[in-house]
Amino acid sequence: MGRIIESTVFCVVTVALAGCASADRGSAASLAEAGINSTSALERDVRDTVAKLEYVDVTEAFTATWQLCQNPGICSVMVPSNANYAKRRQLVQSIALRAQALSALKNAYRALENEANYDAREDLEGTTSDAINAVNSFASSIAPLAPAPLAAVISQPIAAVFSAGAGFFAGSQQKSRILEANRLIENATKRFRDALAAEKYAFVSIEDYLALHRKEARLALLDAGLVSRSSVLMPMAKRLDMTLVKNADSIIAKSNATKTSVEAVIEAQSRADLQNTKRKYDAALSTLDSLLVAHSKILNDRGLSLSDINSNISALNAALEDQTGG
Repeated sequence: MGRIIESTVFCVVTVALAGCASADRGSAASLAEAGINSTSALERDVRDTVAKLEYVDVTEAFTATWQLCQNPGICSVMVPSNANYAKRRQLVQSIALRAQALSALKNAYRALENEANYDAREDLEGTTSDAINAVNSFASSIAPLAPAPLAAVISQPIAAVFSAGAGFFAGSQQKSRILEANRLIENATKRFRDALAAEKYAFVSIEDYLALHRKEARLALLDAGLVSRSSVLMPMAKRLDMTLVKNADSIIAKSNATKTSVEAVIEAQSRADLQNTKRKYDAALSTLDSLLVAHSKILNDRGLSLSDINSNISALNAALEDQTGG
């Protein structure tokens, strides 16, 4: 997608733009650093989420084939090919574009930081345009999986509208460049935030399917005798600071109540893993919300505090480290 560059009037003329708000270099640099830290934290989850969705193809193939082959007369290889498969593939493709959008946003924040810290005339125009185009691609990709009201918003691309047209950043005073970059990066971050909310909606829409599939795959491995039932209980025992006895599998095999309890743990673990993924989405959205508040404060010269952003980044990192599902 090419850069969309239009001319409009932001504060009538460039000089007026500089007077519309006060762009403190220190605050702008702090905001940019927060943007870099936020996008870096968000990038960590991309690979894990994609892996969760893609590996379903592998485990679903095993489960479906195992179940079919209980009748030797009709035993054959089964591969996933249903509505959930198509939705998962589209979601995976959108998440890949999310990764590209995050990288582009980080580059834009980094250019803003260098401008504010060192008066270095970074390619703010280029990096902000690249960020907006990458975010537009992510948003348009996820829009078909979003609820109608949100889809209507994110399916419309945002434009890199520079207040004085192409080449604005090259000749303007630093205050004007910082304010303009702040406005454009804020627009891109807001659209990214809405697209991420749509991604969460799409993930949650197949949550029950993912939980059921994860449970069935684990049960199939157990029924096939390929893994021990005691291995299911190990994460729980570890969290309780306990150790399973050496003959745990034989004890489980002799007790229907214990075998049924193991199945209950499998289902709970499967849902806990998905709940943690939703917590990651919520923490990511909160981080972006606090970042947008900081953008607004820069534009309106209301003083900048990064405590909320830092707190949300910490919560996001904690969610990323949590492996509750086992």
